[in-house]
Amino acid sequence: MGERLFKTELSRVTRFEECKLQRIHLEFRRWTGKHWWEGRSVPPTWTSKPEVMDPLNHKGTIAEVAILSLLQKQGWECRWVNNFSRSFMKGLPVLTKPEPLPDKQKKLFDKIVQKVGRRKGFWDILAWQGNKLLFIESKGPRDTMKPAQWIWLGVASELCPSAEFVIVEWSYHCLKSKNGGALL
Repeated sequence: MGERLFKTELSRVTRFEECKLQRIHLEFRRWTGKHWWEGRSVPPTWTSKPEVMDPLNHKGTIAEVAILSLLQKQGWECRWVNNFSRSFMKGLPVLTKPEPLPDKQKKLFDKIVQKVGRRKGFWDILAWQGNKLLFIESKGPRDTMKPAQWIWLGVASELCPSAEFVIVEWSYHCLKSKNGGALL
């Protein structure tokens, strides 16, 4: 059913003929330790996001930052496009400072935003490695692509025909007990 739903949503994108769009699935372990935001003044926007275990440093984080870690390990430069605070991040808000995009990527970002007419819908992660450009949208359990994200995809693929677009659908890794029942 998920494949059919994905194809239905993709058919809404009609402003381009060919786009390098991929869908991958990641499993993260559910974070059960101390919340990353405990003891800090953090807006509910962040405290309501599901927490996952970063697969590299085994600390609590959000999926977008865990995906950044995986990309960085593979040699990608990348930023989380934090539309809530209108900044670009390499880590969790409050714990890390915003990190501006390099000039080339900032000009591209601004060009897309200008054509779309707003930041809303810009995908979660912008990554680059040499001449390769990658846009990633993170979708957790029960999350779907919004109309603004499909509009943004159409504009970005038109302005960046060689870029790749990836929808990362993530879920929680379910640990099994010895008798086969789920632990988490």
